[in-house]
Amino acid sequence: MKGAEPRTIWRTPSNLILHDVDRLGRVLVANAAIVSTIRGLGRGEQQERDLSFGGWSVVRDISTDGKNALLVNYGGDAGRYYDTYLRPLNGAPPTRLGEGEPLGFSRDGKWVLASILSAEQKLFLYGTESESSRAIGNLSSAEGTAAWFPDGRRLLLLESAKPGSIDLYIQEIDSGKRSRLPIENARAGLPIVSPDGLNVVIVDPHTVSRVYSLRGQFLREVPASVRPIAWSSDSRFLFVHSPGEMPVRIRRLEVATGIVTPWKEIVSVDTSGMAGPAVVTINSDGDAYTYAVTKMSTDLFIVEGLR
Repeated sequence: MKGAEPRTIWRTPSNLILHDVDRLGRVLVANAAIVSTIRGLGRGEQQERDLSFGGWSVVRDISTDGKNALLVNYGGDAGRYYDTYLRPLNGAPPTRLGEGEPLGFSRDGKWVLASILSAEQKLFLYGTESESSRAIGNLSSAEGTAAWFPDGRRLLLLESAKPGSIDLYIQEIDSGKRSRLPIENARAGLPIVSPDGLNVVIVDPHTVSRVYSLRGQFLREVPASVRPIAWSSDSRFLFVHSPGEMPVRIRRLEVATGIVTPWKEIVSVDTSGMAGPAVVTINSDGDAYTYAVTKMSTDLFIVEGLR
């Protein structure tokens, strides 16, 4: 192929790229693949394990006891678009819980909250110790989301009120009753309720995240350089990290003072072929974690005999 000026002449749906034919009838073929690699350490485990499966998966939560991860797999079984899986951190095979995007474990680990996108988002509960499932309501917009309260009987809902603004509600799971919280001018994001049930951080992946008291007071902004990933078990700190930083350094932000201090460094991340920042998940005790890395690999082939 020396002396040729390759240019893309055809791209297939499977990311197979054909480059220009040279004078000898040879074609340079590049096959690019993007996959997610997930590794994690469970409570009591002595070494990290590879938790990857299905080509493209992301961890959404870790159970409080540090034993299980909650994953979404895009593509899923039987052609489904996205599915919720329970993945033991000891390396045991994953278990499909049902359709949808997982939002989090209940504090006792017995239930998983998930949403299914439709004209209105549908909220479901999936049992982790049985095949039980139940629909528990809808969210009126694609920007909406939900999170558990630590008591396992209530949910915090984020609903789109108007462009650029979000309303917050408490929903009782059994009765479906909702009550609006006195938090004004909140922005869309992922809510994480503190273990004491008093505060919430709304994680904005694009700008600054914000911490609110559930009684309505704005408490503080989280520096834009870091992203919250979990509350500490005593509700005093937020575990945070800088998404683009390697190796992954997890820090603790004290909510009362805003002081950020080093806490844990994950040095085992393989950065070869990385195509985006690591996605980190941790439990509230800090003794179990996962990280997902998006990687791109490209195989090159020479095909002869084409004219």
